[in-house]
Amino acid sequence: MTDRFAFFVQGEGGALTAYVPHDSLTILGYRDAEGLNGQIGGRLGLEWYQIDRHLALSAQGGMRDAMGFAKVVGGADLPLMWDAALGLRYTF
Repeated sequence: MTDRFAFFVQGEGGALTAYVPHDSLTILGYRDAEGLNGQIGGRLGLEWYQIDRHLALSAQGGMRDAMGFAKVVGGADLPLMWDAALGLRYTF
C-alpha cells in the first residue's frame, strides 16, 4: 500500500490432530479428531513497518477447514476454525 504499510494473503495446508485422553472427542461425536487429518485454510494480514526497515508489527487472521473435526452424527458439518495473531517480525 505504502512504504510503511502492507497487506498480505497467505494460504496454508497441512495436518491437524487433537491430543486429548483416548476417546474423549469420539464420545462427543468427533470420531476423526484424535487422528491425523488434513486441514486447509487462509489468512489475511496487515504489516506496519517501523522507522527501522528491519522491524514490522503485524496483525493477521483467518480460518481453516479442519476436516477431521467434522461431527459424525447429524447433518453436513463444515468444521471451520478461526484464528488470529499479532506479531513482531525482524527481517535482514
